[in-house]
Amino acid sequence: MFMRSLQKEDVECVTLEVTANDCRPAHLHLCPEAYIRLLFNGRLIAAETIYPKDLRAFATGLLLAEKLLVTPTDIKSLTISEDTIAVEADASAGLPSRESIADQVDLTVIYRGYLALEDCARVCQATGGTHCSLLLTAYGGIVSSAEDVNRLASLDKAIGKAALAGYSLGDCILLSTGRTTEDIVSHASAVGIKVIAACGAPSSRAVRHALDHDICLLAIPGPHQVIIYSGKERIRESEWIHPSEPQAFGFQ
Repeated sequence: MFMRSLQKEDVECVTLEVTANDCRPAHLHLCPEAYIRLLFNGRLIAAETIYPKDLRAFATGLLLAEKLLVTPTDIKSLTISEDTIAVEADASAGLPSRESIADQVDLTVIYRGYLALEDCARVCQATGGTHCSLLLTAYGGIVSSAEDVNRLASLDKAIGKAALAGYSLGDCILLSTGRTTEDIVSHASAVGIKVIAACGAPSSRAVRHALDHDICLLAIPGPHQVIIYSGKERIRESEWIHPSEPQAFGFQ
């Protein structure tokens, strides 16, 4: 067995595939990862092992979520070396005003976003080794998506992409693979996101954080099923449907 790097986004591994009746070599693709340090005005802010793509978006999103930036325009310079992202910026003088979604959200929009996760998770489809975060508008339009071996880093990248493109983060809905942890809720709420849905169940601290910060937190464990843990008032009442009515989710 061996590995060889084909390019920055692809690592090939020769493995042994064992079944009940056979054992043979198999060529598989792995998601690469790298240890990356983030410096903000010369100070170490983070040091994480992540998928080394969309690093500008990663740095921007993380700094916004940590409230070290108000907007991406605060950044004076951003340089990327082999293992270091160095950001020079005006220090945040105060918290930004982040208006959140005013109207209630259709559950149909959230569920269709869940279905769109698979199409956005191209690296996961190829390797099976990443998480994906997807930001939608309240009407279901895709704002940004990002993948990473680190679940929180995928969110930071999606936040950074949306912010750099000029979107209002408070108008976004978050869809995520895996389960929701407290740090996911914390980073999302810090930039104004008020609706979070994931494929897995949230942790207890994630639910507590959502309740304390008026976040609508949902889980979509499988087809035709949505569990609302907090913030049910953010879901339009007409969308409260019985699981025996899958057509209401867009199914025929």
